[in-house]
Amino acid sequence: EQAQKWRAPIVYSGDIEDECGQGISNCDAQGPTVVYISKMSSGASQKGLLAFGRVFSGTIRPGDKLRALRNDGKETKAKISGISICGIGGKMHAIELAEAGQLIALEGIDKALDKSGTLTSSSKGKAISHMRFSVTPIVQHSLWPKDKTKLQKMASELQKITSADPSALFYRDKETQEYI
Repeated sequence: EQAQKWRAPIVYSGDIEDECGQGISNCDAQGPTVVYISKMSSGASQKGLLAFGRVFSGTIRPGDKLRALRNDGKETKAKISGISICGIGGKMHAIELAEAGQLIALEGIDKALDKSGTLTSSSKGKAISHMRFSVTPIVQHSLWPKDKTKLQKMASELQKITSADPSALFYRDKETQEYI
């Protein structure tokens, strides 16, 4: 709790005196829900990407409908279909609710956010400041499927990887027409 009070004015982009700012500052499970999603990754269920993040304020449950504040400034809606936590040995365990302070993995929101962003129940809440990573792709490789009829599938799967990993980059070179 002490560290969160110190950290809140640094990570919250809104007024620290508003309802979300106070909820974050106090790590308040009764406050408005504010969750920062820092990474998306494919899960074992293959129902989409798992969104990994931290509950900064409030309580979150499957079925909750939240505002999704993307890092590009766009706002969408997200409905939580499942919540998991990491247990012993890295095994994921489904839970019924998560409260302020918990690290979680959410299902069902991969279409609402682009790699990372903020979820909130507050109609006035602002985003958690985007945490920038100083990593860039350093290896480039041209890709083509063995069977050219699988090109669309390859592109789709690589787009999923790009959505989940901040350091991944996938594009088609305009000059050579190669997929990089």
